[in-house]
Parts: sequence; structure tokens; C-alpha cells
Amino acid sequence: MSVIGKKILSVLNTSTKEKNERGALKSFAEASSIGIIYTYEGIKKEEIISTFIEKIKHERNVESLCFNPDKTITLATERPVFNINELSVLGKINSADTIDFLGKKFEYLFHLDFELSEITEVLLIKSKARCRIGLHSNSLGNPYELMIGINESAGLDNLIEQMLKYANALKQ
Repeated sequence: MSVIGKKILSVLNTSTKEKNERGALKSFAEASSIGIIYTYEGIKKEEIISTFIEKIKHERNVESLCFNPDKTITLATERPVFNINELSVLGKINSADTIDFLGKKFEYLFHLDFELSEITEVLLIKSKARCRIGLHSNSLGNPYELMIGINESAGLDNLIEQMLKYANALKQ
């Protein structure tokens, strides 16, 4: 994606754009619809995410979207994948799976990355999720309702554990 396309993408998708349309938040125990968005980093991360899905699934609809930032490789994953080449020069998403995912009204949407890329930030902003949870960042346009402060060296397992701890602590 071009530098101009990235600028257009960030201008058209500010973090405050859709916040008022999200609705009331249910407690995590009552949540029936959970979303997960992450960037592909290999088999180990896929296994951690599979374990996380099994842990929270209990009679819930859990859906995920994997972002593939590398145009040259095709991922062998069971989850829907959003490839960087499915984004137009002007920032339009050309992926039916991604558009469908972003249109779902998840009670909670977990972003399971230690880095917030321009693309995943836009995907989070465009999502209809009521509560987006991710790693704390000092950026001005942060797309989360709940941010978790943890060092990257603690690992993805610990980030997920902290996300669940604080999501469970939220009350109506």
C-alpha cells in the first residue's frame, strides 16, 4: 500500500468516528459474541490463539480475523485472513470476510498483537465491537476502550491472561 493510501486511510478513519454507536456493554460473563483480531506471526502464535479461543468459547460465538502483512506468502490457517493486497491504494477493503467481520457487533474484541500497525488500527476503528481491548499505547488515536499495560517480554500468554482478568472485572 502506498504512503498516500496510508494517509488517506488514517484521515478517513479517526478513532472517535463511531464510538457513540456502540451501545451498552455487557459483563464479560454475559457476553455471547467475542471477536479476536491479530497479525500472523507463525505457528506458535496460532496455537496460543487456538488455546485462547477454546478457553473462552463456552456457549459463545467466538470469531477471529488474521491479518497477513506479507503479500508474498499465503497462510495455512483455519481462520479468515485479511491480506494486505486486499486493501486498495485508496484504503478500501476488498475482502468479503473482513467486511463481514467488521460489521459484527461483538461485545468484546481482543487485539492480540504487541504492535498496533496502521492497518490493524483501522480494522479496530471500523469494527462495531462495543469494547475493544488491546495493549496500552501512547499514540493519540488509540482505538481501544480498555488498554492493558504489559511489557512485550512477558509474552502473548501473559497479555491474554491480563486481558481476561480486566475484561472479567468490568461490570455493567
